[in-house]
Order: sequence, then C-alpha cells, then structure tokens
Amino acid sequence: MPRRNVVGWNNIRWGATEAQLKRLFGGALEKYDAQTFEAYRADYYLKGVRYFSMGFDVIFQVSKSNGRLAQVLIDGVGKPSRGDFAALYATMRRIYGEPTSRENYLTDSEAYFGVDPAANIYKKAIWRFPTTTIQLTVLTGPAFFRATKGWLYLRYYPSRSGRS
Repeated sequence: MPRRNVVGWNNIRWGATEAQLKRLFGGALEKYDAQTFEAYRADYYLKGVRYFSMGFDVIFQVSKSNGRLAQVLIDGVGKPSRGDFAALYATMRRIYGEPTSRENYLTDSEAYFGVDPAANIYKKAIWRFPTTTIQLTVLTGPAFFRATKGWLYLRYYPSRSGRS
C-alpha cells in the first residue's frame, strides 16, 4: 500500500541542524565543497550511496537564513540511461503510489543548439505528500548543461514551510 505521508528523508526531518545530521550519519557524512543553490547552501553530503540499487551522492541543503535542513538532493553518479529512469520510476511508484504529476517531453532546444530534439530527453515525476514533496528527474542529451553525462536525480523538499 502506498504511503500517505513522507516526513523528511531517511529518518532526518526538515529543519534538522548540522549537529543532528552529524549524529544521524556519523563518519559517513563528508564535507561538501560549499555550494549555494538559490536560497540554500550545501555543506555536507553522503558520497556513493546505494539508493534503490543505484549509485547516488546525497547532498544536504540547508536554508541560508537559518542553517536548517531545507532540501535533500540525491544526485545520480554516472551517466543515466533511459532504463535507469524507468527502473527508478517503477520503484518509486511501488513505494509512493502514482505520482501527483508527470512531465515527459522532448525539448525544443534544437533552435538554440542545432541538435536533434529526439536526442534530448526530459522526464519528471512528482509525488506530493502533506509534509514532503519528491521529484524524480532525468535529463539526457546534448542540449542540457551536463551534456557529457546527463543527469538523474531525486529531490526531497518540504511541501509547506516549517519543520516536519
């Protein structure tokens, strides 16, 4: 039976502090090359995590305003294939049920990049729960900024403001 709610990610709740992340993940938590993503800052991550039988880096993003966990980006390691998205999507559906929304289209980027739009794949599925929203996305093809490897990622973030 699909879940009715998802609270945070992997036993860590939205609004967690750096100390709570360190306590939960211990020595597996590594210092990340501090990067800024709009309203977020990434200082720590878990490298090479097996998640749904695939390799990912799990990047913890905290709010720049209060330093508390605001988003988890689960970034695929290696070049994704069309089959990777399909396998991960099927697993997510078994766990979370049907997605709240889906997008599956080819880009019109050939006008900008002079490439065949059929070579560029963009797929996204979103599961929205009372506490957490989960986004699964794959981008492949020469039109995308990670053209050499493509990008398969999951993004977990609060569905509403405040802590879970």
